[in-house]
Amino acid sequence: MKNVIHIYGASGSGTSTLCRKISEELGYKFMDTDDYFWVPANPQYTTKRKREERLALMKEDIIENENVVISGSLVDWGDELIPMFTLVVRLVTDTETKCILSCGNGCSMGNEQALLSSGNSAI
Repeated sequence: MKNVIHIYGASGSGTSTLCRKISEELGYKFMDTDDYFWVPANPQYTTKRKREERLALMKEDIIENENVVISGSLVDWGDELIPMFTLVVRLVTDTETKCILSCGNGCSMGNEQALLSSGNSAI
């Protein structure tokens, strides 16, 4: 059975990170809605694609791949993709926890230091 999973949430909630991990672990095609919404340009995120073009590109990638995981928002333009989804997940992440975890993994400060600097203690 083909799986098409859409994971969405607020900016910085970790949807792209989670979808990339699912893609790596399960071999799913990773799709980020920003890659379809925006025309590749320098600087990035300055030119929007037309709605019809976004939808056509996304449908093509969904159809051509066995299993797909999609991150990002489809608000105001992607409703016609919804019937293609087998699972939709709304990711809600506590801002403070998200900040601590990303700092612990992405900078020179370790998890314990990040937790202590936030006023929490490491376990």
